[in-house]
Amino acid sequence: MAKIKIDVEDLVVWALAKQHADVSRGSGIAQELRQLAGGATATDRLEAYLAVGSRIDGGGSSSHKVSPDAQRVAAVIDAMPIEAAALVVLAGRNMAPIEWGEEGIGRWVPVYDRKGRHKKRWQDPAQCRGLLGWEYEYEGYMPSGLDLVRLQYVVWWEALRDLQQRLSGRLQGFEATGPRRSAEPWNDKAPVIHYINVESLDVM
Repeated sequence: MAKIKIDVEDLVVWALAKQHADVSRGSGIAQELRQLAGGATATDRLEAYLAVGSRIDGGGSSSHKVSPDAQRVAAVIDAMPIEAAALVVLAGRNMAPIEWGEEGIGRWVPVYDRKGRHKKRWQDPAQCRGLLGWEYEYEGYMPSGLDLVRLQYVVWWEALRDLQQRLSGRLQGFEATGPRRSAEPWNDKAPVIHYINVESLDVM
């Protein structure tokens, strides 16, 4: 039987989010996931899944039989360095790629009052005396923060490439391909779009 060709990123989503294959690195990967999420509750359900190996969203344990191919994918992820494994699990469970800071470095933007005017800063705010300047706030990534985000993306992408290579010839129903995403999307050239002048076309 011919194997289904599937991008390795989609394969991870299928194995972890759809098949609920268990990546059981224990507290190490749970701690890494917590750090990736800033210690917030974004990974609480995933952490619970990793701890007990059951489906959290349905409540209680699941009788769902996990595909052997999904178990192989999870086993290879399990053997990866913990930082890489955490990123692969995070993206797979969220069914979304790791953020790479597409908007680039942030910038200072004006702060407006309720009337839509640029807010002023006063020495005496109560009396609006002694103008010091105008208020601004920073939106987006600081340069160091953007570097960190893109480093995490590269680690995730390299982990997917490694996963694809390690799974080569080991799956029963799939052939892992890719990764289809760019290794460094921030360095990709913008696509050139050619517009057609429809008025110049002959219409039959």
